[in-house]
Amino acid sequence: MADSDKELILPLTTDSEMDLIPEPDLTPEEERLPYEQKRLRILLRKCKLINCYNFFDLNYLINILISSHPAVVGEKRDAVVANNEGPNKFYLTWIEDWDKVFLLNHWLTQEITENNIKMIDDVESTIGSLVSAFIDLTGCWQRARVIDAPFQGIITVYFVDSGITMELDTKYLRELPKELAEIPEYTIRCKLADVDFRESNLMDCETKRDFIFDVGKFSFIKCQLMEYDESMQTYSVNLTIEDPHYPHDFNLIVAQRYKIRENLEKQKKMPGLGNLNSDFHFSFVRFQILLCVSKIICLFSYDCWF
Repeated sequence: MADSDKELILPLTTDSEMDLIPEPDLTPEEERLPYEQKRLRILLRKCKLINCYNFFDLNYLINILISSHPAVVGEKRDAVVANNEGPNKFYLTWIEDWDKVFLLNHWLTQEITENNIKMIDDVESTIGSLVSAFIDLTGCWQRARVIDAPFQGIITVYFVDSGITMELDTKYLRELPKELAEIPEYTIRCKLADVDFRESNLMDCETKRDFIFDVGKFSFIKCQLMEYDESMQTYSVNLTIEDPHYPHDFNLIVAQRYKIRENLEKQKKMPGLGNLNSDFHFSFVRFQILLCVSKIICLFSYDCWF
């Protein structure tokens, strides 16, 4: 401890109490972070140092989580792709909120592991509400909205901070402190702007696969919000990588793939080209028939000759 004569009594509630835990070393990049992000990064390092993510009380956590910058149309910001299902449906988290999601999930996980959060008795009453739910993909408890209870003992949930929807056994549900339920969701649902993606053929499937693979190469991505569709609760966005050594415009790449597909479809419909495969098949069959007839005539003529 920084002050060995002082006892560390958990949970801590103030910044001065936090100072009892030694200050962690930060990288030069982390030192240049804005104050709020830097403060959060230091807190996460302290959590890791003492192997405890709930050494502070809920009010202290809330004060850290509420300072989120809302999405604004026209703004360009760095984001992390939390979940990617293709050009028409992916989920982004602003990079300044990524550490908050990590801290929130680990705080919930430790609280539930220590049995500080109750189980849910009446699951059906939680439909439409936020709860704590366990997700195998991360091994953490996260905030989730209960969508449906299709079968006895099974519920469908949407993890609001990662954009993942799945079915779970009801034993993986816990209550969520109401203060945490009031914190805005940390992911936004998005689609590529000006790209009419339709998964209708093999090329579309390949475009979707390549989009998911290419986006997954980057730890963060530049996102510009173009417009918001209230009915779909989806933002149309431009996604780019502004690295001069590896520039990337995902909207342009997907649009070019569509242009290639449209050109191929037009060629198939052109006279003489549109039914090229079928014409070739018909001509080949006709050639085989004529060949057989010719052989028969030749054999018949041969017999007659001799």
